[in-house]
Amino acid sequence: MLRNDMTLSLFFTRNISLEIWLKAGLFDREKTIYEQYLKRDYIKEIYWFTYGSHDLEIAQGLYQLNRLNKKIIIVSKPKIFFGKIGNLIYSFLMPVLHAKFIKRTSFIKTNQFDGSWSAIIAAKLFKKRLIMRAGYILSQLNDKAINHNKIKSIIYKIIERSACKNADHIIVSSEHNKKYLIDLYHIQPNRITTVYNYIDISLFNSKNSDRYKDRLLFVGRLSPEKNLLNLVKALEGMTLTLDIYGEGSLKDSLYQLGSQLHVDINFMGSIPNAKMPDVYNKYKFFILPSIHEGMPKVLLESMACGCICIGTNVGGISELIQNEKTGYLIQGTSETDIRKTLEKIMKSDIKLDEMAILSTMKNHSVETIIEKEYKILKSIV
Repeated sequence: MLRNDMTLSLFFTRNISLEIWLKAGLFDREKTIYEQYLKRDYIKEIYWFTYGSHDLEIAQGLYQLNRLNKKIIIVSKPKIFFGKIGNLIYSFLMPVLHAKFIKRTSFIKTNQFDGSWSAIIAAKLFKKRLIMRAGYILSQLNDKAINHNKIKSIIYKIIERSACKNADHIIVSSEHNKKYLIDLYHIQPNRITTVYNYIDISLFNSKNSDRYKDRLLFVGRLSPEKNLLNLVKALEGMTLTLDIYGEGSLKDSLYQLGSQLHVDINFMGSIPNAKMPDVYNKYKFFILPSIHEGMPKVLLESMACGCICIGTNVGGISELIQNEKTGYLIQGTSETDIRKTLEKIMKSDIKLDEMAILSTMKNHSVETIIEKEYKILKSIV
């Protein structure tokens, strides 16, 4: 058992702020585990080191609305640092500028590898325990990207190697990410733990409502790795509508391709995560045709809400979907592969294993995840 006067510092991903979390609809989901730490008296106080110059004022409003626990203290960026260059400079100076908070902290934790050097500097300067958490692996994503950048790959691997070397413990969100880091950086297996992404199963659950049977739901970024252009091509001539929740660089391209191929696509924009259960419960089918994934939260959320989930057989997705048991795996990422699976599903009498789905959800509940993280904290005291 940890002393109940322990404190935790969370270093946000570089360039990410509380304001961005709110605008992207991620705030309610991201804060959950930290408020649970406080609720259970595992941690006395939490400091969030963000890249927003106005985050402190934003937090005051959230406190007044009871949307954020007052024991989560926002350490915001000084206004003198602006733009991406300013953020980069700030990332190196952050530990010195906010030394009074770091001195009071018991543990330092990162949100991703990007910006992790701030946490490393803080831990070294003030002799604090460091947990390196990564929901995705920068070099792995870059190496799998269509437009692979060799210079970025070198930089990412330098960042990751330093992070893994200096961490007291490393947390990743999937088994394939764990294997990747162990193999590439020769990490001792007892220094790295898979802690899956969590969902609030009291919020994300099936309401057994009437659902669209002739529509596919996609939720996420409209970016190349999500493979949405091939999905649209696969839908040509099929009587399925594609409803997309999310924003991204491919929106115009998807709109043009949909018009050209006469595929019915509805762009629904982004909405707060707390409102997504109602969305998921409107659909029978959810699809995630990605070229690669970490541990997709949207797949967990849709499965918990009773959707029949369809995803490509790639890392992350294949850790969640057992083919024809908890969902359907597409054996490839091409438009032909996607169409073949969709046609099979539309013709079949679908009977998934509800007990297997419930077991998957239990493994990803907030309660399960926080106990795993707390065990790690206790192990490095």
